[in-house]
Amino acid sequence: MFGKASQLRPLELQKQLLVAESELSRAQLAGEWQVLVDEVHGFTDRARTVTAWTLAGALLVASSASLAVSRNGSVSAKAENPSWFQRVLKALQLANSMLSAFRAAFPQRPVQSA
Repeated sequence: MFGKASQLRPLELQKQLLVAESELSRAQLAGEWQVLVDEVHGFTDRARTVTAWTLAGALLVASSASLAVSRNGSVSAKAENPSWFQRVLKALQLANSMLSAFRAAFPQRPVQSA
């Protein structure tokens, strides 16, 4: 009877060692997963920033091209000489479209409490 008990004891110790090793591996995997998630969040934030700057640059180029075309007289005869009110209205429309583009590029994130 003493032989069976002594043989069971090393098996129990080996089982406990394997369970402890499994828990350590699980904790290490959770830490590595969190690092990966943080890196993905950082990458998406940088991608949003690049997108916003690209969009702003495209709007600036389009606005400049539009103003250059309108000053060169390449527009229709109906809008050849717009009044000051029409110019202000066009500028406000441009500002509104730029604001909408920036809001789309940088959506408001809810503040997370720690």
